[in-house]
Amino acid sequence: MTDSCTESVKPRSWDWYLALVAAWIPASWLVFLCTHESGHILGAWLTGGKVQKIVLHPLVFSRTDVSPNPSPMIVAWAGATLGPLIAAAAVSALILLSKHGFALYRTVLGFVLVANGCYIGLGVVQPVGDANDILELGAAPWALALYGIFAVGIGLMLWGGVRPDKQFKPCEGRMDWYSIGILLSLVLTLACVGIFCFPA
Repeated sequence: MTDSCTESVKPRSWDWYLALVAAWIPASWLVFLCTHESGHILGAWLTGGKVQKIVLHPLVFSRTDVSPNPSPMIVAWAGATLGPLIAAAAVSALILLSKHGFALYRTVLGFVLVANGCYIGLGVVQPVGDANDILELGAAPWALALYGIFAVGIGLMLWGGVRPDKQFKPCEGRMDWYSIGILLSLVLTLACVGIFCFPA
């Protein structure tokens, strides 16, 4: 899906970029947290585990407590493997429903992959959270590194390189304002869900 532009437009103003940053960063972060934990939840359900507690408060480190957990390795990996698939499905639905902002929403999915890749891949040198659990359960460090390279690589491909803003064409002004509004609504929704439904 691409956007065409046949008319010349003025360069974007600072208010547009500030609005983009204000919407994109928290939206990308919260989508990453929610889909990552959803991956753990799905992994637990598929392997017969029982979810005891979910923490999605936006100001704390998210987590999913599973007990009993018959397949801890699968559940540990599920956040970083199933999570991006859930994010891809959500972003695809958002694109289909809104009919706008394909490039903008695609970069959110790219962030989810980059964040998961860094979280797991950097566990080879600084194991924390899931990466530490996966290593303690017996996974080889090269497996974490390989996942990290793959996930970050795909994420950067979705960004079109190391700069997500390269995806935003100058002719998408009205469409991008609409999409920014969608992202801000998503931030508010996910933040409220985390604070009131899944607090620390």
